[in-house]
Amino acid sequence: MRAFVAIVLPETVQRTLVTLQQRLARQLRERRLDGAFRWTAAANIHVTLRFLGEIDEAQRQQLASHLAAIAARHRSFEVSVGELGCFPNCRRPSVLWCGLQGSANMLGALQGEVEAAAQAVGLPAEEKRFTPHLTIARAQRQRSSELAAAGQVIQHAAATATPTGQDAPGFTVGEILLMQSDLTRAGSVYTPLGVYPLQPR
Repeated sequence: MRAFVAIVLPETVQRTLVTLQQRLARQLRERRLDGAFRWTAAANIHVTLRFLGEIDEAQRQQLASHLAAIAARHRSFEVSVGELGCFPNCRRPSVLWCGLQGSANMLGALQGEVEAAAQAVGLPAEEKRFTPHLTIARAQRQRSSELAAAGQVIQHAAATATPTGQDAPGFTVGEILLMQSDLTRAGSVYTPLGVYPLQPR
């Protein structure tokens, strides 16, 4: 099974991000660049703590035990949606994202233990540095010049206004989830395999 460990968003934050997606889509459409990105479905927007790839049933059970122990060691904490940006950059946008702000140490510590759990069940170490973010769109196949122009629109939007309005929506990180990811023609379908509540504050 293809799996990952994640923090899911409350519906209020999902709705705010959909509003952002619609605003950016409108700005791109005005420049005839509306085909540049494929927008992430609201229910699929999440914080990935660790993408696991293919795991077997034994690894799933081991991860369940590790994640339950990790959650028991961490207290709930607050984060909020932050800046708008692109990976690798806005000149060559591949992924469109919103960052997270607040409780960076707590989020980093949680992710570090999840990474250690992944290695403990036999998965290779993650090579990329953890950058907490919410993927709101992915680039579609376009000419590089069109993607660069789309990236300029995103860069301007990020520079001229906060991505989600005057008040960045905040939410409580109160649990981590082990998720299964199934790829379909309609897009990715995520199914919870386990929910592990953090300790109350």
